[in-house]
Amino acid sequence: MNARFFVKTPTRIVILVLALSALAFVVVIGTFGVIWESWRKPTRDLWASVIIGDSEQSVLERLGNPYRAFDANTAPPDYYVRGYRRRERPITNRVLIYLGRDLILYVWIDQTGRIEEKFVGSS
Repeated sequence: MNARFFVKTPTRIVILVLALSALAFVVVIGTFGVIWESWRKPTRDLWASVIIGDSEQSVLERLGNPYRAFDANTAPPDYYVRGYRRRERPITNRVLIYLGRDLILYVWIDQTGRIEEKFVGSS
């Protein structure tokens, strides 16, 4: 190998510092992402227990009272919670909205009192 390769020129030092900084940034962001998702996990796990076809009563027993609830005939056109992701769709009968950590859960209930759809989003 050429001995000049091992000479520390300012350009090589800058490249090395940038590469190490980028690596440190990736490690910090990756660690933050893992911690963030583990913080959300209890909420995600609880909400995963809500299954299409369950009754509204079983949702209320498992999750408690919702942050908001709307009936189809009394809901405002924009019933969604600002600042959170959402799935835009009409309310067939009723919708229950839950907040937890930085997540939101929409549970749409059909005319028979059963869950027809759910959506989990983040802020």
